[in-house]
Amino acid sequence: MQRRILLVCPYFTPSRAIGARRVEKLAVALDKRGWQVTVLTLQGHLTGAADAEVSVPERIEIIRTWAPLPRAIAAKLLPKPSTSPVPSAPVSAPAMATRTGSFRTWIRRLLEGYDRYDRWALTATSAVRGRKFDVILASIPPRVAAHIASKIARRSSARLVLDYRDPWIMTGRWRGLPSAPAPIDGDGSVPLAKFRQQERAILAQAALVISTTPTITNMIQGRCSTPVITIPTGFAGQVYNEPGAQTSPHLIAYTGSLAYGRSLLPLFEAFASLRQRLPPTDLRLVYCGPSSATARAEAERAGVSDYLDDKGSVAPAQARLYNERASAVVVVVSELYDYAYPGKMFEIMQSGRPMLSLSKRASDASELVTRYKLGWSCRQDDIVSIADAIVAACQGDAPHPIDLDELQTDILMDRAVDAIEACDN
Repeated sequence: MQRRILLVCPYFTPSRAIGARRVEKLAVALDKRGWQVTVLTLQGHLTGAADAEVSVPERIEIIRTWAPLPRAIAAKLLPKPSTSPVPSAPVSAPAMATRTGSFRTWIRRLLEGYDRYDRWALTATSAVRGRKFDVILASIPPRVAAHIASKIARRSSARLVLDYRDPWIMTGRWRGLPSAPAPIDGDGSVPLAKFRQQERAILAQAALVISTTPTITNMIQGRCSTPVITIPTGFAGQVYNEPGAQTSPHLIAYTGSLAYGRSLLPLFEAFASLRQRLPPTDLRLVYCGPSSATARAEAERAGVSDYLDDKGSVAPAQARLYNERASAVVVVVSELYDYAYPGKMFEIMQSGRPMLSLSKRASDASELVTRYKLGWSCRQDDIVSIADAIVAACQGDAPHPIDLDELQTDILMDRAVDAIEACDN
């Protein structure tokens, strides 16, 4: 008899939201192994931008549900903030947030409470009422996915599997989550003890817990007796891209936002130290992302505005193209999230280009770069090492990756399916 699994995640392909692609890859792997896969998710217009380039096999059943999400309601009822007619024009950070925009944000956060998707619980479980599954898997965050999966698992006597990308409840802080009404650093503004108690009960119910990094695994294993295994998302594509003809000027690329405390200032300071050796005619930083104002301000602060080629927000395909042309691609590890692998890491692996990882301290991301020789891992305060890495990248003298088959998505997702099948036996 074909085994049935329900994957609970608010965002799923073609959503570009963080986490959507991991669940998609797991769904495809389960389908290939003969599972009857059903995905319980939100309607696309509730989860942000979509990517038309991706799709899943038709055999995978996708149930898209509506939910009374404050964010969506506020978007319809509140006036839209004014925007600059030229998005790529330099704008100071305060000027970017108009009074209307600030009011919208304040109202949205007030209505959302502690989890922007909490109200999905009002409609999600009824969508599969009466259905039977052998395994229910929740993709976390958001935490509501675990609550929904737990309820459905109890109702259908199914095994519960938890897939953690971020154990934010265990960290004791909101880690800058946009939906947080206030940080929690012991000020009592968030019922953290209640959240942890709820999570402890769900962990006790789980037959298996999967996490994406060793640090997350250790955090969870210390709070439960359920087996916890580490399976990152991995990458698909070429294992290594041998250096081709060098571009002129040499390109160092950064694609993504500068949210959650990320900064390119150490990189720009390294550029400044190389001005005599690599002038702007020979070296450029290509920035693609929504944080143009921050990138420009940091370049100006370091005195290297003439090195910055700000492309602003571009389509994912265009961002990948810039990565593939670069001598090195930069990953900035946020201090708030140094227990996780930035999703961009695996996109860079897929491009086949060497990686320049910048972090304030030792992290799982920096250890991954070092272990698999993916490029260079530098502390953000070590400007000399960052500059040396830039020079090596421009000379085509990059480390040659090793053992990358261990990080191939197909292999990693097969490991996840093996673990799920073992817990279901």
